[in-house]
Amino acid sequence: MDHRRELHDKADAMRRKIGEALRSARERQGSKQSDIARKVGVSRATVIAIESGQSVSTLNLLLVAAAVGVNLNPQPDPPIVTLPRRPLLREMMRAERERQAMLQTNLLHKVSQ
Repeated sequence: MDHRRELHDKADAMRRKIGEALRSARERQGSKQSDIARKVGVSRATVIAIESGQSVSTLNLLLVAAAVGVNLNPQPDPPIVTLPRRPLLREMMRAERERQAMLQTNLLHKVSQ
């Protein structure tokens, strides 16, 4: 099996798994496909397609997932900027205070001459 076919098969399996999870969540809510379709502004056929694992737009998939309370992104996005750890931050602040004190001492020494 070529690599491309293998990727398509994995994507199909993932869509089916997501569809099953959304159907289960909708049924636990006691909602009908038509209820979800009306709530998010898509056709019932779109909800059926999603639940059966067919390829649909990402937007429609996300809308239906949100309507039935399913988070399709279980891992939070990584932070854009990693903040320094507290000990490092404290060390940086201590070094800056020492630098400021040295500058002030030098300035006072020059003024008194």
